[in-house]
Amino acid sequence: MKKIGLSCFEGFVCKAGDCKDNCCIGWEIDIDEATLEKYKSYKGALKERFEKDICYDETPHFILGEHDRCPFLNKDGLCDIILDSGEGMLCEICDKHPRFYEWLPGITFEGYGIGCEKAAEMLLEYDKPISFTETIITDEDGEEEPDDMCGIVLSALNVAKSILQNRDAAFPYRLMTLLAFGSSIQNAVEGGDFDVIDHILTLYSNKDFVEEKYEGYMRFASENSEQAHKEIVKIFRSLESLDERWHKHLLLMLDYYDVVLRAAAEEFNPQIWENMAIYFLFRHLPGAYHDEDFLSRIKFVIMSFLTNGLLMRIYDQERIIDKAVMYSKEIEYSDENVSILLDKSYTEDCLSVQSLMSILVSLCDIQ
Repeated sequence: MKKIGLSCFEGFVCKAGDCKDNCCIGWEIDIDEATLEKYKSYKGALKERFEKDICYDETPHFILGEHDRCPFLNKDGLCDIILDSGEGMLCEICDKHPRFYEWLPGITFEGYGIGCEKAAEMLLEYDKPISFTETIITDEDGEEEPDDMCGIVLSALNVAKSILQNRDAAFPYRLMTLLAFGSSIQNAVEGGDFDVIDHILTLYSNKDFVEEKYEGYMRFASENSEQAHKEIVKIFRSLESLDERWHKHLLLMLDYYDVVLRAAAEEFNPQIWENMAIYFLFRHLPGAYHDEDFLSRIKFVIMSFLTNGLLMRIYDQERIIDKAVMYSKEIEYSDENVSILLDKSYTEDCLSVQSLMSILVSLCDIQ
C-alpha cells in the first residue's frame, strides 16, 4: 500500500490551547461504536460526565454546551479526555481530525484539511514548491493492486501539479492551462481510449506545448466576465452556511466587487495561491477515480480561487489564514455543498469552461 501526502504538512502538531479557532467548538461530534463501549465501561474520574454529556440515541454524540462547546473542552482550550486518559480514549472523529483521506486500490491519499487553523498556517506559510510525499505501508492481510484508473488519476494529479507550479507563467495562465487540461483529459477518459489519454498527459507535461497555448486563451475574453464572476459568488451564497459572517462576506464581494478585486490584485501573492490550488487539487481530484469526473473537480479548484481570492481581501481585521479556514469549513467540510458545486459546474452557465476562461482572462493583469 502506498500512502501519498503533501510535504507542507510534514511535522503537523495540533496547536491545542493556542488555537483561536478550536475544532471542539461548533461541531456536533458523533461517537463510533468501539469508543462508545470504552466510555460505557469507563470507571475513572470522567465516569459521571460520560454518562451525562453523551447522547446515547441512534447516533451517539457529545452534547454540546454553552456556545456550542464540546463538554470535554476545558477553559484552557484543552481536552479533558486526553488529559485524563490519553489520546487512546478519543473517538475516531477526534482522533483523525483534521486529516482527510481518499482510498484507491493500493493507494491512500492523506492530508490535513485547512478548516484547521494549524493546517492552514502550514499550507499558506510554506515557502517552497509543494511536493507529494510517498510512504510504503505493508499490509499483512494483503492489498489490492492499483488498476488502470488509479494510474490515470495519479498521472493527472502530477501533470496538474506541474502546471500549477510553472512559475514562468502568471497565475491566471496556470489556471487556464489547468482548465484546458481538465477539459481535454475528461473528453479522453469519456472516450475510453487509453492511447488518447496517454497522449493528453504527455502533451500537458511538455512545457513548450503548454506555453504555446497561452495566446490562444485570449479568444475567451468577454465583456460578461464580471457578471459571470458575480454569479459564481451568488452560487456560494445559496449554499448551506455555518457562520453568519460567511454570507456577510459574500454580500460584500458583490456590493463592492470592483474595490475588492482591485485590493486582491494589488496584494496578490502567487505563492499562497499556488499552495492553495495544489491543496484543493490534492484533496478533491483523486475522487475522480470513483466517477471518472475530472473536469468538475478541476473547476472546483478554479471556483475556490475566484471566490476565496476575493474573500481574503474583505477588510475586517481577519488574517488571510482565518479566511482560508472559514472557506474550508463552509465548503469542504460540507459534503452536500461540495456535491452541489460539482453538479452545478455542468449546469450553470457561469461555470462553463468558456465562462471560467473569460473570468481568468480578465484577471491576467494579476501577476
